[in-house]
Amino acid sequence: MSSQPIRRRHRLITRPMIVDTARRLFREQGYPGTTLEMVAAELGVTRAALYHWVANKETLLCEIHDEALDRLLERFSKIQGAQLAPGDKLAQALKNHLITVADNLDAIAVFFQDEASLPEGPARRIAQRKRDYDHALEVLVRGAQADGSVRADLDARVTVEMLFGMCNSLYHWYDPNGRIRPQALADQVLEMVFSGLRPR
Repeated sequence: MSSQPIRRRHRLITRPMIVDTARRLFREQGYPGTTLEMVAAELGVTRAALYHWVANKETLLCEIHDEALDRLLERFSKIQGAQLAPGDKLAQALKNHLITVADNLDAIAVFFQDEASLPEGPARRIAQRKRDYDHALEVLVRGAQADGSVRADLDARVTVEMLFGMCNSLYHWYDPNGRIRPQALADQVLEMVFSGLRPR
């Protein structure tokens, strides 16, 4: 499909505009309650204009899910390869996760609210990407346990699942325009988390 913007009803629309609008509507209305007609209406164009970029609603949902993982993993891969102590890598990975979620609340909300609506093929692929990320975090936890910066009596899988649950729940309550900015939020959470993870 063409990547060039086109004009409909004197409106210039682009694929990123379509994805941004769909992401917001999927979060606000839910994926089942959102139609391509609603996306088109928000953009001030006809549904036919959207077909220049997207064939169906499922295409947008898959793109939003991949986008959320891409943003999480982009910096995480650099953290994995950095010359840092295991405990410092774990702290940086957790900070990356927190800030990415805080900066992309609509995408993260859609990721978790509507993953059951993914088509079978993309659902398997995205689930595998999630498992790979989970495993990589477990490796960091075990490395930090091995060097003594994280308590050895804690189960690595349980630790990762609890950390993810805490970070991913931000989309339920966090207001990025409120008094706590993402960086300050991450610093506070890291202090609370590592006060419990450090050996006593």
